[in-house]
Amino acid sequence: MKHPSDDQLAAYEAGNGDCTDDPIGMHLRVCADCAAIVDFQHGLRHADVWDLVAILEREPELPQIAAMKVQVSDEDAAAESLLAPVLKNTLRFVYADITNKDQFYNGGVVRRLCATAMEMLERQPLHALEFAVAAATIADALPDDYYPSRAVFGLRGRAWKARANALRYLNRYGEALAALDEAERRFKEITINELEIATVRYVRASVLASGHRFTEALVEVRGAADVFRSYENEQREVDAKMLEGTIHYFSENYGEARAIFETILAYANVRENRLLEARARHNLALAAIGEEDFKSARTGLVQAQECYAELGLHTEHLRVTWALGRIEREEGNTARAKADFEKARQGFEQLSMLVDAALVELDYIGLLLGDHNVRDIRARSERLVRVFKAAGMYTSALTAVSYLNDVAHSPSGVTAWLLGRIRAFLMELQRDPQLLFVPPAMST
Repeated sequence: MKHPSDDQLAAYEAGNGDCTDDPIGMHLRVCADCAAIVDFQHGLRHADVWDLVAILEREPELPQIAAMKVQVSDEDAAAESLLAPVLKNTLRFVYADITNKDQFYNGGVVRRLCATAMEMLERQPLHALEFAVAAATIADALPDDYYPSRAVFGLRGRAWKARANALRYLNRYGEALAALDEAERRFKEITINELEIATVRYVRASVLASGHRFTEALVEVRGAADVFRSYENEQREVDAKMLEGTIHYFSENYGEARAIFETILAYANVRENRLLEARARHNLALAAIGEEDFKSARTGLVQAQECYAELGLHTEHLRVTWALGRIEREEGNTARAKADFEKARQGFEQLSMLVDAALVELDYIGLLLGDHNVRDIRARSERLVRVFKAAGMYTSALTAVSYLNDVAHSPSGVTAWLLGRIRAFLMELQRDPQLLFVPPAMST
């Protein structure tokens, strides 16, 4: 029998074929090379799937895999040399226009861009998206036989997943879901794909939860957690549990959320994991706010903020500041709430997270309603319009804030009800960028 193709061997391993009269099974008993490929593919099921160098180091004797190891190593070295000058700052990267230059079309560049995008998510999500888009463009252009066993499709899926993550951080939920669909389509082109598809399901659950599609989100995250558990991937299973707790929080099931977060906090403390500790404390505090346990919430937020500051996670630090402002507002400390809201708004604008900044601004304007401060309400609504125009956001978001500004300058003025309607629209717009703004009928 001639040697089976990579795809045939992958299909055989995926089906756990072991029949002695099976032609491929019989071939494997006499062909060490093909048997080694099947062993390699089996190993993919129990590893971080696309850490190719680490996987290949375990099979140096197989010529095909040894060659692939050399290819990956050479690509990564070339990528570091090629990208070092253009990754110094985002402006250089933009001007380099790497997707129009042939020398950048290799797998190492894709891996490096994906890694850079993930590193920048918390600090500069807009720039992370630029790197991820370039990674996906390059990965999709590589030949299907670029790696053995169609592994290039895994590289493509990884790039599209990085793109979805950046879109998620920018609250562009509809685009993020579309990017996740693209990632899943690519992962399904390979046989060894279960772990990566589970990761896509995890990210999709996060996006669905942000879109208030809680039932669907729980199905996705629990399915992902089951796969992570079967692969004995403890860290990803914990991440899935964290997301499940967050979905319960969004569903206003605060007690269930707090129970999950308490368990994760204990796990983080045992393992001295500061990032996980920060996330658990942050989420515990938000659930406590939901139950109006402001004392516990304030303590947790301050502790989380200390962790975020230590880790340099500016986006999450700003979200804690925003949450602290909401506690101050609920407790009647208007001046402190204004200070926290202003700090959070400025930070979000600097990160080009303009919808988040606008939502914080609406909270600030809500405080001004209590002061009957018409002049400042008008000034802040005018500034919102200027910021959106300067950023080129000639979308329904601009229409919404322009309407708010018009009402602020009308005799009737802004009301808490209108602020709520504008807030709801901006949040819905994040999930559906094609949504059109229609001025709401005023409450009677």
